[in-house]
Amino acid sequence: MKYAEPSLEALLKLLTDEDDIARVAMVKLLSQYGPESEEILLQLQECDNPVLRKRSHQMQVLLTVKQRRFELFSILQRRNGNFILGDVLQTMHLIWFDHDSSVELAKTYANFIRTYPILETDSLKTLANFMKNHQFISFPDSSASGNLFMLGAVIDTKNGSNSFLAALLLAINEVLNLNTNLQAIYFGQKFYIYAPAENLICDIAAHWQVRKLDFSDYKIFDHAQLLKFMTSLCFCNAVHEDAFRYIQILGELLSPTRSTQYLPYPYGGSK
Repeated sequence: MKYAEPSLEALLKLLTDEDDIARVAMVKLLSQYGPESEEILLQLQECDNPVLRKRSHQMQVLLTVKQRRFELFSILQRRNGNFILGDVLQTMHLIWFDHDSSVELAKTYANFIRTYPILETDSLKTLANFMKNHQFISFPDSSASGNLFMLGAVIDTKNGSNSFLAALLLAINEVLNLNTNLQAIYFGQKFYIYAPAENLICDIAAHWQVRKLDFSDYKIFDHAQLLKFMTSLCFCNAVHEDAFRYIQILGELLSPTRSTQYLPYPYGGSK
């Protein structure tokens, strides 16, 4: 038998109940009303009932988390090719550290970008020196912990995975609209940044050394591929650490159907 969906009035009534019941009602309201839920939340935030106002703010947090995950999912599955790399790096951080402030993270990133020297000409060497002067240290992707893929943590500690530092350099190049056509290339189990016009590479793992391209059998990664590579590594790290929550979140983002049923029990599939 198929039961009728609860009315909005019934769901709002449940929101004033105990936390466990209210949590189920919040999830139901957001899923049942979809895009309309944003307008409902705005109305609740202005109501006289303090409990409903509190629930509306809790739901706003849930909705923001849901939107961030969908944004990254769309990029990983190549359903959205129009994105700014630096913005997505912030989204990745906020999915991993979902209690962090998006405003503070944006401020940290903006302050970092402002330290870039204003020069008449920009080259791969200028960008490499910028990263070197900040003393960013590259760690192998195969052994990197989740923190080494997260924007705020990397800027704070100056420690980053090889792939993330490649993405960060490309993000700086993009946000400052520098006149350098750069590519992330993969060779010998590590990333380099390649400037085709100059035929130069930046060897991130070798303390940002810039030299002539001296190999040919490399793979070019576009921004979406680089993001998927990093997300996959974060997933592997979560599996290694048996971090149940992150296994489910990242497993869902990497699935074309946004399902975790392909994962073994107890992470998604049946026993």
